[in-house]
Amino acid sequence: MPVTGPFENRRFRIICEGAVIPGISTVSSLQWTADFVTYREGGETDIGIDIPGKIKYQPLTLEREVTFDPFFETWARLVVNHGSQHSSIFKNLKIDILDPANQLVVSYDVYRSWPVTYEAFPALDAEGHLMMKERLILIYHGFERDLSVISPA
Repeated sequence: MPVTGPFENRRFRIICEGAVIPGISTVSSLQWTADFVTYREGGETDIGIDIPGKIKYQPLTLEREVTFDPFFETWARLVVNHGSQHSSIFKNLKIDILDPANQLVVSYDVYRSWPVTYEAFPALDAEGHLMMKERLILIYHGFERDLSVISPA
């Protein structure tokens, strides 16, 4: 019987330029909000209908424990060194969601993302016992579900 969901949210991978970004432990939600525009017919001021306007995409946050892998810092450094006009800062991402058997069940494509915030590590605390995490907050220009992903048998 094919898997129909609901799906757990703890098994996932983030892919950039064909390679899995190692160690990602937390990913914020993919979310958009539509502005609305009130449309009024010829001279009517009291009656109007609301229609969709501009779509705003909420920033996407990726977190992982600090490791020797320089992916977050290297990507963030591109923004610092070249600014948002440099085409190499834009990267397409794929967010894959896996079932408990590590089979792909849902996938989303995230288009033209780039780092708007990079946090190398959180506030340091000599009494703390938490792992150091780095954070990358991304702006992106859209996302969509990959409808070619089908239910595992």
